[in-house]
Amino acid sequence: MCDLVTTLAEAGKRRQAVRLAEDAADIAEAISDSRPDGMDWFFQPYALVSAVRALAGAGELDRATATAATISDPERRGQAQVAVVGALVDSGKIDSAVAAAIGIADSAARVQAETILVQALDGIGKRRRALVLADRAATAAAALEASMR
Repeated sequence: MCDLVTTLAEAGKRRQAVRLAEDAADIAEAISDSRPDGMDWFFQPYALVSAVRALAGAGELDRATATAATISDPERRGQAQVAVVGALVDSGKIDSAVAAAIGIADSAARVQAETILVQALDGIGKRRRALVLADRAATAAAALEASMR
């Protein structure tokens, strides 16, 4: 669905992309307490990550950010926040993307978001800022790796 939303948005069909992404978010949010097997706690975070990706792909960054914040599973919330960071970068909102990346609690997701930012900053010629962020991401990645041993 995320690819379809992004394709629609890129093809100039933003209104349809937004409608589809909002429908996905509404459906994902409705999963709570709706499964007879009681597994909504497991499935809802995955559905919400997909909805956040769709919203971000449609350019609905505020709703994507808000939806990501509702995800209770820290790892899935981090995945959703990485999607928001990527969309902010794609829309040229680098400072907002940096702020969003700093707010990611999941270490692995934060390193992934910072990597996206390093590439973006380097690509626009802000190498000093990219190097500072790359150093911070490398330190965090090393700490994460050490904690997994």
